[in-house]
Amino acid sequence: MNQKFKEIDMYEALCLAVSIDEERSEYFENLAEATENKRVKNELQFLRDEERKNAEYFAQRLENEEGSEAETGSCDPERLLHQWVEKEIILPFQNARTDGSVSSSLEALRLGADLQRKTIEFYNELLLHEKGDKEKEELKKVLSREEQNLKKLNIIMSY
Repeated sequence: MNQKFKEIDMYEALCLAVSIDEERSEYFENLAEATENKRVKNELQFLRDEERKNAEYFAQRLENEEGSEAETGSCDPERLLHQWVEKEIILPFQNARTDGSVSSSLEALRLGADLQRKTIEFYNELLLHEKGDKEKEELKKVLSREEQNLKKLNIIMSY
């Protein structure tokens, strides 16, 4: 993977990761509530739970992160990383829930899969900047789950 960002403030990246996974958890919850297909509902609830686990993991990392940003406790929306995540991952989920642009379950699942790929791209970028061996291994586990979840979304679309 090509490195998109020269430097990443890990506090900001973790803050964004929590936002991404909370947003996706809510998205999968809404999809699960909207479907009457029991099998699809169960799969989407599983994905929701996976996103919640990831959000909890990143929130825990955030609590342990030290540095200048940790002291201020905020993510800077003017930074390129923040802008990329907002534009590529968070806003499409928010817009899909509010603007009616997603009119079918299949379209919603396609959007979910597309944004899953972008999230994997973001987490791979974090991996390039991760300093600690333990943290790298944990992030690889998150990435592995995300890749499995993308496969699951593709299977759900074939139902």
